[in-house]
This record gives sequence, structure tokens and C-alpha cells, in this order.
Amino acid sequence: MILSEVFKTLGDMTRLRILNLLSRQELCVCQINEVLRLTQPNASKHLNKLKFAGIITSRKISQWCFYQTNQ
Repeated sequence: MILSEVFKTLGDMTRLRILNLLSRQELCVCQINEVLRLTQPNASKHLNKLKFAGIITSRKISQWCFYQTNQ
């Protein structure tokens, strides 16, 4: 994890909002879409950036992808 990459990733308000939701509980991408009123492609883009920076992790169950903060 490169610290500059983490700060760059957290420089976006939408990603901070996603991180705030995930700090409370693990969520499916569909739940994040609903709460933040994001399109699925937009939410996935932000989630992938958070995951690449090592801030969150994901697990897949069937067709559902669940995200949580990296502990």
C-alpha cells in the first residue's frame, strides 16, 4: 500500500461517503447504490479504486459482491 495512493483515493467525496457506509457494516454493491443514489457502473468504479488502494476488501457469494473495510 502506497500512502500517496491512499490519500489520492480518499480525495473524492463519493469514495469518502462509501467508506463511511462501510465503516459501519459490510454491504453489497446494490445497497451502496441505493443509499448513495449511484449507478452500478459508477459505484463499481469507486469501489475498485478503494480496493486497489487496499482500503476495502470484497467477497463474492454467487452473483453478489460484498464490501467491507480492510482491517
